[in-house]
Amino acid sequence: MAPHPIRLHGPWYLSSLDSVNDSLCQDATTELPLQSMSRYRFDQPLESIGEVTDSCRHWLLVRPFREPTGLSRTSRIAMSILAHDHVEQIWLNGRRLATTPAHDATVSLDFPLSPQNRLGVVLRFSPNFSKPAFRSVRLLIHDTATPPTG
Repeated sequence: MAPHPIRLHGPWYLSSLDSVNDSLCQDATTELPLQSMSRYRFDQPLESIGEVTDSCRHWLLVRPFREPTGLSRTSRIAMSILAHDHVEQIWLNGRRLATTPAHDATVSLDFPLSPQNRLGVVLRFSPNFSKPAFRSVRLLIHDTATPPTG
């Protein structure tokens, strides 16, 4: 059965980083007030943000979202991120999910979602940032059928 995709297009919050800091990423995906970050529209070119400095090497983008309804014990969830720049790290609710640089990343979650969640994505800065950060960000929900009993 094909997965059920849920798009995570917005709202996003963005911060430029001199370097990747694990404690900042953990805080941003758990307790950091999102109002301290710039609001980012999914289709907005990064160059329009105005947060770039000579020391800017990475972007941290955070997306809060609620747990999807209708999940069951057999639901398996993956996170799919298609980016224009290199994805350096993926965080969810204070946990680092991946650290392999790639343009496209799909990560299976091995823990349940919370009622309130925060996804964090660290992108490596590119000199050509006239495009939006992402092509697509989705939760992929796979429901495996349970065998009939009796």
